[in-house]
Amino acid sequence: MSEASGTPISCVNCSRSRIHLSESLSVPRSVLMELQEHARQIEEIIATLEELADKEGIRRIKSSLKQYEQGEYVVVEDKKQLDSLLEG
Repeated sequence: MSEASGTPISCVNCSRSRIHLSESLSVPRSVLMELQEHARQIEEIIATLEELADKEGIRRIKSSLKQYEQGEYVVVEDKKQLDSLLEG
């Protein structure tokens, strides 16, 4: 289907919401893509909040910041370089 006509969504006997629909609803792809992007952003926020709520997570963040400030990091420019660093 084209973006203008949208993607059909139908709900036949949706037991959780007790909605019984027999018709389809057309939602533009752009709206679905936007909703998907927002869901991804929400998942990232939840992951961040979970990490910040964990004392061990805070310890890891502080340790990583200290390493960064002391220049204890490597800039990797390609996958082969990354693979060799991870192996050794």
